[in-house]
Amino acid sequence: MRTNPSNTGAFTTERLTVRPWHVEDAQAALDVYGHPEVTRWLSPDMDQV
Repeated sequence: MRTNPSNTGAFTTERLTVRPWHVEDAQAALDVYGHPEVTRWLSPDMDQV
């Protein structure tokens, strides 16, 4: 695992990069989290989008 040198809070592994949300992520997040098949597994911690 390596940390992003720009100090953005991101880290990267061989298969994954984890970083904070960006405004540009909104549509992709809505596409996923807006489906009842997804949100039912997140309840009660997250309200439906």
